[in-house]
Amino acid sequence: ALALYRVAFLAAKTQQQRIETTIGIVRTAVWVRRPDLVDEYFILISTAKLTPEEEKEVEFVKGLVLFSLGKYKDALPYFFKLYRNYESYLIDNPDYYLLVAEDVYRLGNLNFAEQLFQRIVSLTKSPDVIRKAYLRLGDIELRKGNLKLAFVYYYTVISDYPDSEEAIVARLKIIPLLRYPEIAYRAQLSKDPAFKDPVKYVAQVLVNYRTTYVGIYALADLGYLVFKLGAPESVFKRLTWEVSLVF
Repeated sequence: ALALYRVAFLAAKTQQQRIETTIGIVRTAVWVRRPDLVDEYFILISTAKLTPEEEKEVEFVKGLVLFSLGKYKDALPYFFKLYRNYESYLIDNPDYYLLVAEDVYRLGNLNFAEQLFQRIVSLTKSPDVIRKAYLRLGDIELRKGNLKLAFVYYYTVISDYPDSEEAIVARLKIIPLLRYPEIAYRAQLSKDPAFKDPVKYVAQVLVNYRTTYVGIYALADLGYLVFKLGAPESVFKRLTWEVSLVF
């Protein structure tokens, strides 16, 4: 995509085409971690005269650049402006809305983040985004100490989207909570195989998803189980090796 955007930029015949392709270059360069291109092309849209629709896109891109650098506090004014003034734009671009809510979550404002993720679930139509929003709602309740509600959100992903990667992650998030009787009881009622033999499930997921987003959650559960089971030193050494592979 980045290569095609750059070709399109060179082939642009109007100022508007140059602006649109520049926005695409900057946004995509952030995803592929090319800060050199972000800096090179960002200057072009910073000084350009933009249409109202392009202004919305640029506000998001400004926030996205800062978010990608871990500067969540600096990104918030740009994201909040979008939410405050152009929420319809975020609804039309649910992946963007998810990042706005994620930024607020990472800043630790759980109540506001919860509000945003709930709006994403109720207003957007993207199943992929909705699944991720439900996971974060579960995380928020977990951080608040509301274990039962956290389980409800996690299990919503499992029941509504059983074959998704997010459903696997939801199961992995529930497994460490099985030490609480009220959660163990609800998990058993679900009759999900993952909760009948958590050790086996975690091992299978780790083998199948070792190098992915899902595999990192499985690795976290493996560490939890190693300590819980009082595993021998050889298992601990294996866990240390597994952790060393995580970027």
